[in-house]
Amino acid sequence: DNGLIITADSNLYTYNNTGRRMLDVQHGMINPTISVAGSRFLAYDRGGTKVMLFSRSNQLRQVSTDFAIYDGDMARNGNFALASRSDRHLSQVIAYNGDGNIICRYLFSRRPAVCVSLADSKDAMTVGLLDAQNGDFLSVISRYQFPIENPTASIELPGELILHLNYQDGSNIRAITDQRVILFNSDMKETASFSYGEQQLIRFQYGEDGKLALYLRDATGERKGRAVVLNDHLEALCSVPQNADPNGMALENGILY
Repeated sequence: DNGLIITADSNLYTYNNTGRRMLDVQHGMINPTISVAGSRFLAYDRGGTKVMLFSRSNQLRQVSTDFAIYDGDMARNGNFALASRSDRHLSQVIAYNGDGNIICRYLFSRRPAVCVSLADSKDAMTVGLLDAQNGDFLSVISRYQFPIENPTASIELPGELILHLNYQDGSNIRAITDQRVILFNSDMKETASFSYGEQQLIRFQYGEDGKLALYLRDATGERKGRAVVLNDHLEALCSVPQNADPNGMALENGILY
């Protein structure tokens, strides 16, 4: 929403669209990771236990977890969720409301939860779980509706490594794996897919209007590849050859940087 967040080694900064600094806070995290939702954002220490919730200009609250955090996400309705280790289970996902109160706690004994994504306008989330089968990866994506304990829908992806989930507005869910990007509906039925072919995914970046930018490296061993921009139906809008791996990507106002 026209603001800028910068995470430095010791501090978090926010700026408005005129360049005025709105926030300057020491975070005390080793690996600060940010999830933005409108004018609020969540900062958590990936691999640590510290969690902080901010507006543009203030720290709203701090939450401490008992176990190392794997992933986190924040929704525009104020909900946020954290996937972490657990004491008696392989992992857990805890969903909170905007006041920092626990909505639900989901425990996983068979598979660790490695990624999580919340719906912006409803009390729902998706969780990516990782397993192995016949000497290869087995990823499982499950959709949960708060406060129902069991998943309302699940899908298995044999031979694929789940990397990231993105619960889009409405009821579409995007999953990024090591082999392709997949679009699911709320029943976890696949509706579209974009394969990397023989190339390897190096970077990805979300943009506005459901767009997604990918950088795919050739399998030749040279650091050459292509930047691809997909729309919200996973149709390729452009494919631009590159002669070197990018250090970062941004997608804004129809422009890929």
